[in-house]
Amino acid sequence: MNNFKTINLYTYPVEKRYIKKIATTESPAHRRYYSEQHGAWYDLTHAVDFLCDEGTPIRAAFDGEIIAVVNNLTKNYDKRQPLAKHVLPEDEQDGNYVVIKHPHDELSIYSHLRKGGIIVTKGSLVKTGDILGYSGSTGWSLKPHLHFMVFKFTKPAPAKDFESLEVVWG
Repeated sequence: MNNFKTINLYTYPVEKRYIKKIATTESPAHRRYYSEQHGAWYDLTHAVDFLCDEGTPIRAAFDGEIIAVVNNLTKNYDKRQPLAKHVLPEDEQDGNYVVIKHPHDELSIYSHLRKGGIIVTKGSLVKTGDILGYSGSTGWSLKPHLHFMVFKFTKPAPAKDFESLEVVWG
């Protein structure tokens, strides 16, 4: 785990008027763990959840290039099942998401978006405040919210190990 902060200054990806609560350490997903499936260490300790209604516009928190989009998942965590590490296949736990590459090798991820609710495409350039899509509750999610995180890969490709960064809000 690191003590690094972002170099870039980020804005909230959800307008303040739509935010019901901001959660950081409350989620059992915001931890460091080893992925058996990918053979990599994942650090989500600095992730931030923005609780908001379904369909809330989600905006780019900083300028960058869209490098990944998943927009077709419908599944989410079923409250009737016991909370466990592998409720959903690991590759579906983020639900629908967008990843943006920013200057200084920082990446941001916007997870649990509504199925079909992402309006950007891979390779697109976005500016701070551009709408990426709309909030939902896909993946490992009990209720509509945006899981937001800024991270850096810690090993060269093809390794997938990453560390989250403490976000510096501007």
